[in-house]
Amino acid sequence: MSQPTVAGPVPEAIATALASLRQPDLTHFSPEQIRQAMAAMFGEQGLKPEWLAWLRSRVDELSGHTTELQDADRAEFPWLSKEWGAQYQRLAGQSGDQLVIIGNSAPPFLFVPPK
Repeated sequence: MSQPTVAGPVPEAIATALASLRQPDLTHFSPEQIRQAMAAMFGEQGLKPEWLAWLRSRVDELSGHTTELQDADRAEFPWLSKEWGAQYQRLAGQSGDQLVIIGNSAPPFLFVPPK
């Protein structure tokens, strides 16, 4: 699978955190680095499919194949994002599952409890 053009320190930090079932902390990046990464990751319809595919592959790889990023049922979330194109995902790992809303907002990767 070819890497999307968003590969760089911000996407790697995101994938590394998700592979460890942690909410990504991007506070050590400059606002410009985050803006550029988000602009590359998101299009008019939300998260770009090729970026989601890269992220899923990278989380799997970084976790030693113990954590998967999968589509989640929106009905499992206690609330829904008001953002157009938000993605509802589940991190499924050996130490449990974590629901995640991915959106072009702050924070872009929001961990939420199940209903």
